[in-house]
Amino acid sequence: MLLGRPRVESIVLSHAVKKALPKVDEPWFDMAQFWSLSGLRAVLARNFAQHLHPETAINSFTAAMLQDIGMPVLISKKGKQYSSIFEQWLEEKCEISLLEEKEFSFDHQRVGHLMAEEWQFPEYLTDVIGQHHFSKTVDPAISLVSKLELKNIDGEMDYIIGRCADEFNLQPEQSQIIIDQAIKEASTISFA
Repeated sequence: MLLGRPRVESIVLSHAVKKALPKVDEPWFDMAQFWSLSGLRAVLARNFAQHLHPETAINSFTAAMLQDIGMPVLISKKGKQYSSIFEQWLEEKCEISLLEEKEFSFDHQRVGHLMAEEWQFPEYLTDVIGQHHFSKTVDPAISLVSKLELKNIDGEMDYIIGRCADEFNLQPEQSQIIIDQAIKEASTISFA
């Protein structure tokens, strides 16, 4: 009752997806870190949505949490090939989906979209998973956090603050409060 039904459904769905994904046994990929980042991204998306488009706050949480579900599948199936993509992504400032597309002719968004269709997720969620890197086709809060990466969290937060000021007239101090609250909340929720 404290969380509300939509929020509980979102958390249950996220945990069910986590359990359904294949185990990744690659020394260069840390699944705990993957889920921790997904959790942070989800809380950030929800908190920004509460300011930008409150009616989609819960959907924003779920979509941001599950947007990269195709990545562990690709890693489990294409481990050695994917390790070079992952390394290049961490070393350079480039879009991982473009690297995947170049190597495989598809990316984690496409894989995630197909999984979401197979699992009969709601259309909104399926669409966001399939195109979260294309900022004009998803809700602003999801777009804000979609590029949050493992390698440069502080730099990404600066990007989010700047974009909020430029596009949504949120003062940097207000964005920083939202970010700080999200980091605190995400650290208390175990997604790993």
